This record gives sequence, structure tokens and C-alpha cells, in this order.
Amino acid sequence: MNFRIVKFSFWLIMMSTAVFCFSRPCVAQDPQPVTVTIETFFAPTPAAPNPIEDGWLREINAINAGSTLRITLYNLTLTTIKDALLAASARGVDVRAIADKFAICNRDGQLNPLAVELSEAQIPIKLYRNSQFPNDIMHNKFFIIDDRILSNGSCNFTAQGTRFNHENMTIIKVVDGEAVFMQEFISQFERMWNDDFPFSGHTFSDWVPLPSDCQGGA
Repeated sequence: MNFRIVKFSFWLIMMSTAVFCFSRPCVAQDPQPVTVTIETFFAPTPAAPNPIEDGWLREINAINAGSTLRITLYNLTLTTIKDALLAASARGVDVRAIADKFAICNRDGQLNPLAVELSEAQIPIKLYRNSQFPNDIMHNKFFIIDDRILSNGSCNFTAQGTRFNHENMTIIKVVDGEAVFMQEFISQFERMWNDDFPFSGHTFSDWVPLPSDCQGGA
């Protein structure tokens, strides 16, 4: 099978500057030593097992009540991920999602039933819209568990991505120390959640499923 999983610990020193440059000056961060584990996953893997999907499910299914899960959805077709998010919410995990139109609409211009199920289960979803530039997208594909576990990569939460596309996904877990990079992901999620961007026509707003959301297709 064409995939590889690598897991190791090391001292990671973040030397980069912060990326909050949209509406405020960039602020340099002091180097921060932090111990992490890193796992890498690759597709395509047409036949089971599907390591990217399995890695996501392992982490989401292990979240305890009282924890938080922040997730960004450019697209969503995997019922296993939808079910894992519903189960996490039901056992007391604070789940919040940010979605692009591709995650809430099917290609035939109908509401995505997976996204509708999440909304009906009272999982709050913020939808990205841009009235002036409709081709702009929310292209993130990451999730954060509390402030210690990050999944990030090119792969969407879709069967196409995990099985047939050439994709990658990484899971980083903070073992010791305060990870500046993790806080930057959290801050970026919260900026989207709070619609903290100055761009004209650019909004993140509460989503309640309406058929009109998908007029004209995704």
C-alpha cells in the first residue's frame, strides 16, 4: 500500500513570526522549545485500511467529555467523520465547525445531509461567504483538540480525498511545553469564528440549513 506512518518525539523550536497580518502588524515570537509527537499519513489508499481516515477517527473518538474540538470543513462526505463528530458532541465534547459552501452543498445543488445532521444535533457551524468574490473559499482542513492535538494537511474529510487523491495529513501532539504554533492555529480558528477580518464582502456567520444556500450548486 502506498502510505507511510512515522511517529517520533523531538525538541521543536519555533523561529517563525506570527501570521496575524490581515488587520494588524505581525509580531515576532520568541523561540519556544516544545516536545511533540508527529505522525504523517498519505493517500491514495483505495483499499482498506485508509490511514488518513483511521487517524482522524482515532483522535476524535478518544476525546473525553469537557474537551473542545475545533474543526474546519472545506468539504465533507465521510459518514464516519460525521458520526464521530455527533458521538463526540453527545458525550459532552464542545464541538464547533467552520464550513465552506462545498461542505454544506452537494454538487447537484442540494443541501449536504451530513452537514444538516450536524446542525440538527446542535453543533454550531459558521459558514464562510463572500458576496463580492464568490470564488473565494475557506480552504482549511484542520482540527484542534483542546490546545494539545492538531490535525492538518491537504486532505478533505471525503472518500475521494482519503482513498483516491494524492493527499497528506499530519497529527501533531504537544507532550510538553507551550506550543506557539498551536496557539496560532487556535487564534486563526477564533478569528474566523468571530468574523475578525476587514475584507469587504467577507463573512463568517451562523449557519442554519436553508435550501437557498445551495442555489446554483456548490
